[in-house]
Formats: sequence, C-alpha cells, structure tokens
Amino acid sequence: MFVGKNAIAIFTVLSGVATGSCAFGVSALAADPIVVKQVAPAVVADTWSIQVTPYFWMAGLKGPVRVGPRLPQVEVDQSFSDIFDDLDGAFTGLAVVRYGRFGFSADLSYTGTTTAVPTPSPMFGRGHISEEVFFATVAGSYTVLENSNGSLDVMGGIRIWSWDSALELPLAGLGISLNASQDKSWVDPVIGLKGRINLTDKFFLVGYGDIGGFAGGSDYTWQLLGTIGYQATENIALSAGYRHLAVKYEDKGYERDVAFSGPILGATFKF
Repeated sequence: MFVGKNAIAIFTVLSGVATGSCAFGVSALAADPIVVKQVAPAVVADTWSIQVTPYFWMAGLKGPVRVGPRLPQVEVDQSFSDIFDDLDGAFTGLAVVRYGRFGFSADLSYTGTTTAVPTPSPMFGRGHISEEVFFATVAGSYTVLENSNGSLDVMGGIRIWSWDSALELPLAGLGISLNASQDKSWVDPVIGLKGRINLTDKFFLVGYGDIGGFAGGSDYTWQLLGTIGYQATENIALSAGYRHLAVKYEDKGYERDVAFSGPILGATFKF
C-alpha cells in the first residue's frame, strides 16, 4: 500500500499466543473413577498458504538525533498528527508464506518526512530535518504449539535499516545555516515469539515481540505488538491494537536513539 500526503502508518497482522488444553470428564456413576481426557493437539496440515496484510500504523516518533559530528544533537518529538502533516510519502505491508509448521515473513515500512526541530542552543534558530526511513523485518518461523486454543511460533531473522537524513540549523541573527546529511544502512539479527489465543470462533488475541542488535549494526532494537482480531470470513481477518518499535544506533557522529509508537489497524487476506 502506498500512502501519500493523505495517510501514513502501519498495519500489521500477527498470529498469537497459544495455550495447551485438557478436558476433564466425570462418569455419571459416582462409583466410577474420574476420567481425564487429553485433547489431542491439532495436526498442522502440510499445505502452502499465503497471507498479505496492508497495515496502518498511527505512530509517533521520539528521541535524540545527531546528523554528523559538526552539528549538535537535536530532540525529535513528533506525534502521529505531526508526522501526518509533514509526510512526503509512505509505504507499508506484510507478507507471510507458510508450509505446514514452517513460515517465512517480510514486514516492510517506508516513510519520508520533512519537519521542524527545536533549537538545540541559543546560537541556533529553529531548524529542519528531512528523513527517509526504510526498515524491513525478514524472518523464518516454526510453530511449536498449535491446537483449538491458539498457537505459538518461534522466529529468527534480520531487521534491515536504511536511514537518509539531512539537517539544517540556522545561526541566530546571521542569516546563514549549517547543513549536514548522512545516509546509513545496517542489519540487525533478531529473535522473537509470536502467539495467538482464540477467544471464540470469531475473536482472537495476538501478541508479538522481538529483540535484536546483538552482534549487529545497532546497540539494540526491540519491538512489542498486541492486537485483538476478528475473523470476518474464512480468508479475511481484521485487527486493531498497539505497536512499539525502538532502535539505538551510533556510528561516527551519526546517532539514533528513537522509538516509533502508536495504535495500529490491519486487514489480512489469506490465499
């Protein structure tokens, strides 16, 4: 889904936290012993399936930013409405391919913004920062638990970052500005869990979490997401929830210690 000036964000669909189940039956005759029946786990069919999810993430962005060693650090604190007003363009989407217990997913996000930033010191006036941010989480998964109550997947993969930034800070009263621009790309390994709990035959809860950055480009990156979903048809599910994604990265005067956070809406189409 491409979103221009009229929309931004990020929709995501997830598959949720599973629990085992057991049923206890008591014979109608009091003399009979209590019978414990184990519910057999559901058999995961060895078939192919594809899920495509456009998503809308009403995320704000907050944290310190430095572009190059010559300019001071500036504090970015944008609500979703601020980002919406400053949006140059956006693209988001999630695709999942599954075969039996095995899965492969790619979650892609791109946003471009130009926004004002507060002056970092009295010697500067109010500046502007232009940024194009792309990140993608590409991962394999394996379903370790699945039954009528839900499912639990373990995941492992990489998060790819590409961050193009340009900062302009005017010198107070001089009519000139200092400018700096940097383009940075890096890759972080990530591991995570994805779970689903079926509340009824129509409603379900979903949770997802991952952590990474160890031995990668950033100091750390992590993400949490929780949604409530509704199975509208056999092949269409709707969801709403909240997502938080954080990253800290430093390299040669380039710094990012920021978090994207906000409500999320999604629609998943299964083929």
